Amino acid sequence: MSGPDPHPDDERLEQYALGRLDEIQSAPMEEHLLICPACQDRLFQTDEYLASMRSVAPRLRSEDEARQRRSWLVLFRWPALNPAWAAALLLVLALVLARPWRWAPRVPAVPAVVMLQVSRGNAAAPLPEAPAGRPLVLVAGTSQLAEAPRYRIEVVNASGRRIHSATAQPENGQLRAVLDGALAEGLYFVRLYSPSGPLLREFGLRVR
Repeated sequence: MSGPDPHPDDERLEQYALGRLDEIQSAPMEEHLLICPACQDRLFQTDEYLASMRSVAPRLRSEDEARQRRSWLVLFRWPALNPAWAAALLLVLALVLARPWRWAPRVPAVPAVVMLQVSRGNAAAPLPEAPAGRPLVLVAGTSQLAEAPRYRIEVVNASGRRIHSATAQPENGQLRAVLDGALAEGLYFVRLYSPSGPLLREFGLRVR
């Protein structure tokens, strides 16, 4: 992400999706993803590509193992095998067996960024929406909030039952909280608490 172009290249996005960037390298990437829908889409496509590659790996391994078994059967059940062919077959088998297997690591789902806005007391305001089944990054403004190093966030369902909790960190005039757990479809409320405990704000959130 150095240079005049703020967008990360494909290799950088793949490294981030695979979880291979350390905390220092990930921080500017996450800041950029918060404000760049184009890179959010690119990262989502990268995640889907890696997941599809991971899904076909077991099938490829099964096919290779089946070929190896057939090769051994030919080697031991064909007594009249030409020595030259036998040597070539042994070489092929040695190459196949020496091939290193690389299993793709578990690729985390790409979080969706959701901008929160106060909904209680303003019924006409549309609720922000979030995709179901994906981790979320919740972002809210810090206007008129007492300055604090961190805040506490709770996500409750329509009946008031707590579903998730997280820490919200102030950064560049915004609060940012990462929900590791995905939400099912439905209506939720995001409650923002001060470090000492009182409820400061409440946001509506619709998950589809």
